[in-house]
Amino acid sequence: MKRMWIANRTILSKNIVRSFLLVSCLAILAAGQAAHDHKSGDRTELGRVHFPVSCSATVQSQFNRGIAWMHSFEYEEAEKVFSQITAADPKCAMAHWGIAMSRYHPIWAPPNAADLQVGQEAIEKAILAAAPTQRERDYIDAAKVFYTDTEKSGHRVRANAFGDAMGRLHERYPKDNE
Repeated sequence: MKRMWIANRTILSKNIVRSFLLVSCLAILAAGQAAHDHKSGDRTELGRVHFPVSCSATVQSQFNRGIAWMHSFEYEEAEKVFSQITAADPKCAMAHWGIAMSRYHPIWAPPNAADLQVGQEAIEKAILAAAPTQRERDYIDAAKVFYTDTEKSGHRVRANAFGDAMGRLHERYPKDNE
């Protein structure tokens, strides 16, 4: 009887420890999620971004917001902002670039066929919009590397080529922090 009581007590103790650990983990996850949530429309939650583009002056702050959403890995929100910019300023080549970049999530899974299609179309629109500065054309060209030959080249090959293109971009514009 004493042995059974000790065994039951041990099982109970293990269950209490497991329950405590489970509750602790859930509390940590909930706190982390609360800290991660962004308040839509509250610019201070996104941080400051200054990414000058040659689009109309009225969309510059929106463009910065789109980049800030991308930096926060909020790609859907970023794409919404860039789409709004293309509606307000269709010749804003960098907004089309932003849409393409919103479909490429470098630390997550590779883009699916629909993401690649949207990205390719956005890059084509960016090229057609004829960005007026060499810097903007260079950004568009770097993204184009990733969205070219998607049927022939694997994700890793294209991602490495994009990384190399961005490295050259950084060498050309070392003061460009974004």
